Amino acid sequence: MNITSNLLGSFFNTSRSSDSVSLLEQTPEFESQIAPLTNHIPRLGDSLQGFFGFFERDFRSFDFYLGVWEAREYFRKSLRLSGKLVLPELSASSVDARKLACMDLKFQPGSEVRACEATGDPNFEILVDLAVARLQAKRTDLSYVLKYLAEHNYEYRDLGLSGSEARQAPAKIKRAAMNSISNLASSQSFSEGFVLSAAGPLVINLMEPLPTYRDLAITFGSQTQITISTLLDSLKSTRPRWTFGVGLENTSAWLGSDGGKVIATPLIGLEIEPVGLNSSLLQTRLSLSAGYKFGEASRGSACRENSRFTQDCTGVSTRLGVSLTIIERLRFQTELEVMPFQKPWDFSFTSKRKSTISRSRRCGLGL
Repeated sequence: MNITSNLLGSFFNTSRSSDSVSLLEQTPEFESQIAPLTNHIPRLGDSLQGFFGFFERDFRSFDFYLGVWEAREYFRKSLRLSGKLVLPELSASSVDARKLACMDLKFQPGSEVRACEATGDPNFEILVDLAVARLQAKRTDLSYVLKYLAEHNYEYRDLGLSGSEARQAPAKIKRAAMNSISNLASSQSFSEGFVLSAAGPLVINLMEPLPTYRDLAITFGSQTQITISTLLDSLKSTRPRWTFGVGLENTSAWLGSDGGKVIATPLIGLEIEPVGLNSSLLQTRLSLSAGYKFGEASRGSACRENSRFTQDCTGVSTRLGVSLTIIERLRFQTELEVMPFQKPWDFSFTSKRKSTISRSRRCGLGL
């Protein structure tokens, strides 16, 4: 996985470098006019292979002002000229001047705490503080950025998230990325569009394994189950999710008149998605759910003796499960089902869904 991720990063970096090389080959006189710059402050848009700034206009605006500030610092301190360099002056009352002054104060040791209030833009001040925090902590990873913005109630204006909703930003960013891929796929031929839609989650996860806000899973095996899972918090190390669904047993009854009846179990529960057990290709979830099974036995009747399964039981059902999903599409799941109020207790432990179809509602396709 590390090799694949590095190859993807090399692809983007090589593509950008080749553009610069082509420009110098076409206009070699530029080489003597270009001064190499070093970024002393980390840019926001560098995350997600340089695509992070596409999701928020404020990110792109901040990186623009950061580039101007870096260039001014270079001209002031690093560029060696025989004569005196005079930089263009900005009106002190202009927004540009106030934002650059904010950076001057914040990026210097012992800066004023309220240096950026004059900008009138709380988001900009948070982004400047984030740049300082990343520099001090020596952190360039996206998870640090998203967590910092959530802790400081950053308002994602383009994503439509208020400061109190900032913890949902990772899932929102992934949804926006998947929507972009879906729009691109819809304008291509069927074969190319299919490849784009199928490979979209893999490409995004190779950049950064962001969580899915809501997904729909249809599982098959000794029991058929339809489940909708909704993310509660994107930034926890074990991401919690609400699940709602229904389990169907003895579905063969629909195919014949003597097959008995279909056993339905409405379910509600909680899933935990451990971030440490997830990767770009594999997603792991642990689940605990409860529901009421409408079995073949009447209420209060004992389950069939020595039964391997609980489909004959009627009553409260609890389930403990673990699932493994490949590229957010193919899912393998096993569950332990216990009916605690039966006398005697009856339970089943089966690999109920060895072959599973999982579909993300955001991209609208399933494999």
